[in-house]
Amino acid sequence: MDKQNQYTPFKQPLPVLFRHLLRTSNSERGISIIEMLASIAISGLVVGVAFSGFDVYRQSFVRDQSRSSVNQSLTGVSSLIGPDILQIGQGLTDDPNFEAVSVVQTNIPGTNDKSSVITITKALVSASLPICADIDAGTTDDITVMDTTDPDLGGCSFVDNLPRNTPDGWPDILKIFRDNRVKSGGSARAYIYDGSENYEIFDYTDETYDSSKAFMETNTHTWQHDYSKNGTGRIHIVEQRTYFLHRKDGEDTGALKLIVDPPQEIVDGDLSNVDDYDTLTLAENIANFEVVVSLIEDVTEDTTYECRVIPPGDDECLPDEVSYSWANIQYIEMITTLAPEEEELRRSSLTEEDLVLTERFFPRNVFSF
Repeated sequence: MDKQNQYTPFKQPLPVLFRHLLRTSNSERGISIIEMLASIAISGLVVGVAFSGFDVYRQSFVRDQSRSSVNQSLTGVSSLIGPDILQIGQGLTDDPNFEAVSVVQTNIPGTNDKSSVITITKALVSASLPICADIDAGTTDDITVMDTTDPDLGGCSFVDNLPRNTPDGWPDILKIFRDNRVKSGGSARAYIYDGSENYEIFDYTDETYDSSKAFMETNTHTWQHDYSKNGTGRIHIVEQRTYFLHRKDGEDTGALKLIVDPPQEIVDGDLSNVDDYDTLTLAENIANFEVVVSLIEDVTEDTTYECRVIPPGDDECLPDEVSYSWANIQYIEMITTLAPEEEELRRSSLTEEDLVLTERFFPRNVFSF
């Protein structure tokens, strides 16, 4: 076969072979406007759905984070105050008339609202000392806490009934009081009361003992009431803790604070000079702090009273015929309202219920009566 013509049979089939491909290429050379708009719409829908899902997730994350922050703040408050409420009456279970807890209401500056001030008193020494000589109001006499020379004093001769195991021969109970005072820096806070209605806090600085008599030196404390040597009065070494809302005039929120061994004016709810004392801040951004005490008249009855002032006064929650003691406490309800910044509140979508923590605490020592 002629070389020039040996590929001749393939000259015609090649165009035929690619003719279909060429025709197809010509018909799909571009994208129509309708197809482009449809593609853009579908892409936008996909992106919108994806962004919407991300935004929902982001809002959920912000809300959960804010709620976690709120819960942490509120739980922190209850975890600090709750244990003290549970220990109301610690070391005082021999006397339900002792003022183991005080609750008063105070005005929030610049508003018509009220917040609570709660003071919890605990005995640091489980034992107590008797009053062995009369104390007259207006005097600055030291307290006689032991006297074995008068057989009619009864409990004031307790030295004969208690061991003296200390090297210096002091009765153990006096040594406990002395060691506590020395550990406290040389001065200790004590609580004297007559077993009914008269009581007061005082500081004492020393004890003296001469084998027949013992005294507590009160650093020239001026007595507000009379106390009888033949009464049921006792002396306890105590610690007081007062919790309150410190919110200034013109501010929407304040700080929940603690004062250890506060002055009486703070216990009574007068916070005008609170900045003059050392305080511990427990929580910020608190709108209100309320305490409600549920009292039960008789454990065998269902009658209860809700009080915002303890001990109740004549015009408070208890009827006149019902006598109050801290052993009547059924539970203490603590209501803390948080007020986060408006921007945080807007972003988190928190409701008013989310910002309020209500907890009930049942003092353990009331079950001793």
